[in-house]
Amino acid sequence: MEYLGCGYYREVVKNNEGKFEVESSKDILAKIIPFFDKYPLLGTKAKDCADFKLVALLIEKKAHLTMEGLDKILKIKAGMNRARVSD
Repeated sequence: MEYLGCGYYREVVKNNEGKFEVESSKDILAKIIPFFDKYPLLGTKAKDCADFKLVALLIEKKAHLTMEGLDKILKIKAGMNRARVSD
């Protein structure tokens, strides 16, 4: 939080873990995405990060306010993380 200047820490008692979360689209676009552009992830997580960036940019352009844009975002989301099929 201190390094990026945004977000908050949420403790997850059930799993004995914690999560760093950023909800502000302004911070995601100005701080989080540039951080991962500078320090890219590797492997499948790099693909998830690229998809996350694509969705953030679609939302910035207000594509989520149209059915076509929302469908595109939902399709991207459906293929992320554990649902990703190997390319």
